Amino acid sequence: MGFINDIAYGVAGTTIEENAKALKQILKASETWRQRHGMQFEPSKYMLVHFTRKRAETHNPGVAVESGDTIIQPTTEVNYLGVIFDQKLKFRVHLNHAIKKGMKFALAMASIAKCTWGAPFKYVKRLYTAVVKPRTQYTAPIWHRPEDHKHSPTMKQINGLMKVQHLAMKAITGCFRTTPTDSLQLEAQLPSVELELQKQIWRYMIHIQTLPPNHAVANCVKRAKRYCERSVSKTHLTNLEHLITKYLELMCEDMETIYAHIKPPWWNPANVTIAISHMSKEQAKRQNEESL
Repeated sequence: MGFINDIAYGVAGTTIEENAKALKQILKASETWRQRHGMQFEPSKYMLVHFTRKRAETHNPGVAVESGDTIIQPTTEVNYLGVIFDQKLKFRVHLNHAIKKGMKFALAMASIAKCTWGAPFKYVKRLYTAVVKPRTQYTAPIWHRPEDHKHSPTMKQINGLMKVQHLAMKAITGCFRTTPTDSLQLEAQLPSVELELQKQIWRYMIHIQTLPPNHAVANCVKRAKRYCERSVSKTHLTNLEHLITKYLELMCEDMETIYAHIKPPWWNPANVTIAISHMSKEQAKRQNEESL
């Protein structure tokens, strides 16, 4: 996968040593491509993490770069495009970081908005909806499982983000600290965190169905959908498989495909012909029909 200049390589195998060997071959091919195209990589920013939940796995081999001078030592967590992926893919570190950042922003809001002075209601609320909420609920479809009340991490996520929203709503409305959360939501005209996350995931489920067939995410959706349709056991589902199982009614077969560009780069533009000025309207129309 890649986005601008952030590239991620992923392999799957039965052992860590097997994965490390495959990653070494990928890095070797990348170095060959780099030298052929005159590009420059930054080995100091290389990161490696082995995703596993096996407690017995204690030996994590490093992966050597092609030059042999740099060894990428494995870590327990890695940050990619603003999401912190931990070794067990529990996303607890990411949520703790998001909650800590949200509390910081909410306290900053409280310092500029008071019940008798400071920024007015509409501007403080706009600050929350435009800055605090997007940063704390960023990439929710990756780490949140909606309506999974039996899954304790899900409830911890909602409760943690609810504390951020509660503090922000107090700054927006200027109410007392002991004001109930439901009353704050009504006065601030803000939905609950659970509904906000659910709405974001619904939009994501519709969006991924409009991707082109050759898109990497579209291929993952197809595999997850096939797995959910034929699998009997639903105990070990990924987040994507859980979303497809939970919102199977949102999966449509005749969804319109939306491309990232209006026309592909290799598309030849249409020829534009301007009729001669002395032509009448009927003559210009006849000429246009003959050229089609």
